Amino acid sequence: MSIELLDRTRKINRLLAETEGEKVAFSEICGLVGEFLSSSVYVISRRGKILGSFENPGVRPIAGFKGIGVGECADEQLNERFLSVYSTKENVNLETLGLDEYEAEGLSALIAPIMVKGERLGTFFLYREEKTYRIEDIILCEYCNMMIGLVMTTSLMAESGEEINKREAISSAIRTLSKLEQTSVAAVIHSLGGMSGQVITSKLASEYHVTRSVMVNALRKLESARLIRTQSAGVKGTRIEVLNDIAYDEFERIYNEKWNS
Repeated sequence: MSIELLDRTRKINRLLAETEGEKVAFSEICGLVGEFLSSSVYVISRRGKILGSFENPGVRPIAGFKGIGVGECADEQLNERFLSVYSTKENVNLETLGLDEYEAEGLSALIAPIMVKGERLGTFFLYREEKTYRIEDIILCEYCNMMIGLVMTTSLMAESGEEINKREAISSAIRTLSKLEQTSVAAVIHSLGGMSGQVITSKLASEYHVTRSVMVNALRKLESARLIRTQSAGVKGTRIEVLNDIAYDEFERIYNEKWNS
């Protein structure tokens, strides 16, 4: 391993260490690799979403990525071709990705599937002009690819943990509500027509044949559990914002079982 390669891997390690506990910016990783290898670099999810990118000013853009930023999706057919690559391929002729001969001329690409425990999470893709990728370039990309896979796995685990916490919060809150309170809250949340809106509780209580006090008490319990936020709008009613998307779905389910069955 050359001193240059060692230095580059250390810089990547330093970047990841500095962002530990925070949301890793894949574009920063792409930027480092792009500068090291004079390349345009992309991290693409399995579904084709651009998670990070670095467009090297010295490399001309190619079809499938022109005008597409982070958070947007690459060309669907291009992503399908990426997913058909099952191991790292270096110095790929971009004509095999659907580019025409003129656009692909003088470009070399490297495609590395992002795999963790046999599961395809995405693709690490980079290309440059007038220069093929050497063995040390490939080693660096393989290393970055592995680190990106670990970061993606950690992010997925965090999202899964967050969802579990949300479900536990809604389950605990529902247990504090009587059956009548559950159906009353379900009627209120359904009437919002989304995650937020304005309601007149006295009118809703009359419409669903429950007392206003039951409905208001149930809403207070949910607010104490931090599942909703309420704000008085005076004679116009009460503004309600649902803070837990799973809570919204659960009360929609309760509403449909009670009122649409």
